[in-house]
Order: sequence, then C-alpha cells, then structure tokens
Amino acid sequence: MIRLFAAIALPEEIGEPLLRRQHGLPGARWRPLEAFHITLRFYGDVQERVAEDLDLELERITSAPFGLTLESAGSFGEGVDIHAVWAGVAESERLRVLAGRCETAARRARIAADSRAYRPHLTLAYLRRPDPADVAAWIQANALLQSPPFAVDRFGHAYSITMSKLAFDAEKNKLVSTGETAVLPAKSILVAAGTQPNTVLEREDATNFMLDGKYFQALDENGDPVKPERVAKPNDVRVLTSLRADGRAISFFGDLHPSFSGNVVKAFGSAKQGYPVVSRILAARRTPEGVTGDEMIQKLNLEMRAVVSDVIRLTPNIVEIVVKAPLAARAFHP
Repeated sequence: MIRLFAAIALPEEIGEPLLRRQHGLPGARWRPLEAFHITLRFYGDVQERVAEDLDLELERITSAPFGLTLESAGSFGEGVDIHAVWAGVAESERLRVLAGRCETAARRARIAADSRAYRPHLTLAYLRRPDPADVAAWIQANALLQSPPFAVDRFGHAYSITMSKLAFDAEKNKLVSTGETAVLPAKSILVAAGTQPNTVLEREDATNFMLDGKYFQALDENGDPVKPERVAKPNDVRVLTSLRADGRAISFFGDLHPSFSGNVVKAFGSAKQGYPVVSRILAARRTPEGVTGDEMIQKLNLEMRAVVSDVIRLTPNIVEIVVKAPLAARAFHP
C-alpha cells in the first residue's frame, strides 16, 4: 500500500514568515517549512496498481497559472479533541476547480469519492489533547494572518517526503518508532514496495510448513525452531523452514523471511547470506547412486518443466492447448 495525496507546495518566501507564528501552544508538533502544503485531495492508502492509474490520471490535469493568498487562522476539532491548527486560504474559484479535477482523477482510478466539503488550508501544527484556552488564544493572536499573493504556476509529483525515525529495541528484537520524523526535500520519490509474505503453502502443506506470526517458522540446521534476528545482517543466518529426517530441507528468503523482508536490497542480501546454509545441507546429503549429473538434469526437465505439446483450434473462438507437465499432472487433484 502507498499513502498518497495531491497538494500545492508553498514557496519558501511565503512559508518562512509562518515559522515565526509557531509558538504559544505547549506540546504542539510544529510542521517544518519543507512540509508546508495546501492539500488538493487526500487519497489515503492505495494499492500500487491503483497508484499507477491515479498517476496517469493526474498527469492529464492542466491548469493555467493562478494566484493564492493565505489568510486567517483556525483549528480542527473541538475542546480537548482539537488536533490541528492551520492557516486559511483566501477563496479561489481556480483552486476549487483544480481540487475538483484531482477528485475526478480519483474516481477514474477507482478510488472512493470524498464526501467531505473541500476546505483548503495549510496545517501548521498537530496537537494532542491541548488546553482549548491556549488554542483560542493562539487563533486570536493570528487572526489577522495574511500572506502576499503567490503564483501556482508549475506542476511536480513531489516536494518532500516525511520519514519516521526508527531505533532497534533489543528486548523486542525489532525496529520501533522513536516518535520523531524527518522531512527530506524531494522532487521525485521512487518506492520499492515490499509485499506481505505469501504463506499460502502453510495451508496447503501443513506437514512441511509452519508459521511463526506472519512468516514461516525458521529452523536451525538441527531442525529446531528458532527466532531469527530482525535485522538484515543477522549474526546467525536461519533460512531453513523444514528439515526432514532424511536430510531434505526447504529454505526461504526475501519477503518470506523476517530478517530480510521489506525491500529488494535485503532480498538480494538474503541469498548471499543464506546460500552457505543451503550448501551445508546439500553436502550432508548422500550422493545419488546410479545417475549422472546430466541424467539428473534431464529427468528434472522432463518431470518439472511444463511444455506446450499441441494447440488445437476447436472452433473459431475456442482453442485447446495441451501441456505436458508430468509431475504437476500426478499431483493434480480436481
């Protein structure tokens, strides 16, 4: 899933004076200059394929340059539930048209419509259970906020990216949030989207596959269950998930493994770190007798490689394809 929104980035010369207004609210999480933006449409978490469709729809949006002005201040929520303070945006028909086109792009990309009225603003701080009197005083002090006009005259896919800071928790044996964020300026953002581990084999073959949470159960080279370190370079590499009495084993890597899930770099690293384990398991196996290496490869190709053996046109609209796959055919259950 990817979290997306369309927005207008704020010029630095407009945003810098706002920084001087970021005081007077105890506990407020003030937004940094590079995070200032006026949201056009928040799309939320969407599937990668939907994100690609949305990107194509947004690329079709055109708009002549127009001007905007920030004015007034306010908050979202009431009483102790107030959760943000903002700078308002002067009424602009052109801005509403642009926001409407971003909404249309969402619908064309099969994203659910947003039923809320569009209320353009620039978030200055997020709050958690503030004193309502402090918020009211801040709004009153900034009620006359007004920026010089600025032009909306260029289009970009990104202005910055906000990252959560993590730290390794030895007790939990995993990375945990520190509660801090870092905002990095960016014109383009390339996302290597990790996937959820596909553990359907545990349901299909419970004899050889067991789960440890959302991952396969890891084993050491003696076949005993272990807890792999949740770091990309573990001290002890555990890549076995099944080990039979006759020495046959099943290994697992990449997003299926808690040490290496998350991105393609760690997936490549899992193969580099895990192959010695596989090599040792193979070395412990008895060498097959009565068969050469070439004969073994030929047998594997014959049994495991699916080959199209015939294509038969039954009618102008129906084609029968005959596939030869001996091992798959023997394992097939209707």
